[in-house]
Amino acid sequence: MTRSDRARARWLIVVVFAIGMAWMESATVYYLRVLVNRVEPYQVDPLPIHPVLGPIELVREAATLIGLAGTVTTVAAVELGLAEYDRTKIHHYRLARSDAEEVFPTLATEPFEQRRHNPGLDPGRVDVIVGGTLILVTTMRTFDFNEMLVSEADILDGLVRSLGTR
Repeated sequence: MTRSDRARARWLIVVVFAIGMAWMESATVYYLRVLVNRVEPYQVDPLPIHPVLGPIELVREAATLIGLAGTVTTVAAVELGLAEYDRTKIHHYRLARSDAEEVFPTLATEPFEQRRHNPGLDPGRVDVIVGGTLILVTTMRTFDFNEMLVSEADILDGLVRSLGTR
């Protein structure tokens, strides 16, 4: 077998695979649209919500999104440009989605060594902040929240307070 024959064989495999994938996608769409008869073309939310996931939809109706802990407080500190972490400036800070969306590409495109010099970014979070910020921005977009109330208090603080009042 010559070199050109091997190249043709490889391309043939790629083409057959692409045709197979296109056929599978078409068959899936056909199944959903015709056989299940649930999906209409150009429907805003074409797939029905699974009963188990129904309560998640209630998040969209929440009045205030509250974020706490590592990523949320770090993004707030970076947005504020805090050279030194200040709990009082972070607690009850309202982080706008647009601000989180601006912080994300900055952190995501900076090399590790440069990223660690951002004011407000804890050195221990340099390697995980990009993934966490992606999740934060995606959550705010998915559930259509324009801002998030940042909290430094969490359930442990509440438990300590409740034990202290007994």
